[in-house]
Amino acid sequence: MHETVCVNVQTTNAEDMNAGAQARVADLLATNLNRDETLGLVRKLLAFYKENAKKKERTAKFVARVGIEAVKAAVLEK
Repeated sequence: MHETVCVNVQTTNAEDMNAGAQARVADLLATNLNRDETLGLVRKLLAFYKENAKKKERTAKFVARVGIEAVKAAVLEK
């Protein structure tokens, strides 16, 4: 079984704190990962978020602030 990892999933509901004028559904980070690879990537994502997010900053706003390319560079192995 292969899995896909996306970050920054949010609704388009105007009342959602993350949603704005240009709500994003998700940013694709990786595909065709096995379970262990998926868990490892999620751990890296959470660690990067924990180390770099502002207090109470939601993931969508965090990704918008630092940029998806910075997130990818930090968590994807070269």
